[in-house]
Amino acid sequence: NATVGGTLGVGSTNTPTSSSGGKLIAIETTADEHTNLVFNTANTARNGIIEGRRTGRSGSERFAQINIQNNSDNGEIRFYTAASGSDVSEKMKIDASGRVTTPNLPSFLTYGSPSMTNTSGGAGYFHNFQNTGESFNNGSHYNNTTGRFTAPVAGKYMFGLSIARGESYNGANQLIYVSKNSDTTGGNYVGSNASASQAHDQIQCHFIYNLAANDFVVGTYYNGSGTFTRLATSPRNFFYGYLIG
Repeated sequence: NATVGGTLGVGSTNTPTSSSGGKLIAIETTADEHTNLVFNTANTARNGIIEGRRTGRSGSERFAQINIQNNSDNGEIRFYTAASGSDVSEKMKIDASGRVTTPNLPSFLTYGSPSMTNTSGGAGYFHNFQNTGESFNNGSHYNNTTGRFTAPVAGKYMFGLSIARGESYNGANQLIYVSKNSDTTGGNYVGSNASASQAHDQIQCHFIYNLAANDFVVGTYYNGSGTFTRLATSPRNFFYGYLIG
C-alpha cells in the first residue's frame, strides 16, 4: 500500500503535470514500447474497476464506473453512471463479440388505430394510438395523449410514420409528415403523399432529424379538401423513433 499526496510518475524522466491542476498518475516511456495499466487478479470471479467517487455526494458517493468483467464473462466492458441521489447502474455494455447495448437509449414504438385532430380539409396530428399489440416507450419521452416525442438530449434521431387508409376513403390527395416543433405542417417537416383514388393505401415516411434538447416531433397530416373517413384497423398504423447519437 502506498499513499501519494501529489503527482505520481511511473517511468517518468520529467515530473508530469495535470492540465486541470489536479492530482495525476502518469505512466511514461521514452522507448519505442507500449505503456500499460494492468488489472491482474488470481480469482476469475473478480473484475478490474475504474471508478469515480465524490465524498459527501447526495446519495451514493459513486457517480461513474468502468467495469472490466471477469473471465466467466469473457472480458465484457460495462459502463455505469448515476444521477445525484442514486447509485451507479449499467448504461452501456460491450460484449465479447463487440456488440454494444445501450438499455437506456431513448426510443418508442406506438401503434393501433389513432385519434386525429381533424378529419376533413386541413392539417392535424395523430395521437392516442390504441397500442393493441407490443409497444414500448423507453425513457417515457413519448406522450401518447399529445402524440409528441420530446428529445431529452441534443442529437440525431430517426423517426418513422406509417398510416393505412380504410376502404371508405373519399377525397383529395393525402400527405403525412413527421413534423418538428409544430402540431400541424407549419413547422419543419418531411413526408409523403398518397393519391385520392386509392383506398387501402399504406402511406409511409421516414426521416432523421437533428434535434436540440426539448425539441419535439409529431406524426402529422394534411387532407386538402378530402376526408379521412376512417383509418384501417390495427395493427396497420405505426409511429416510432429513437436516438441514433
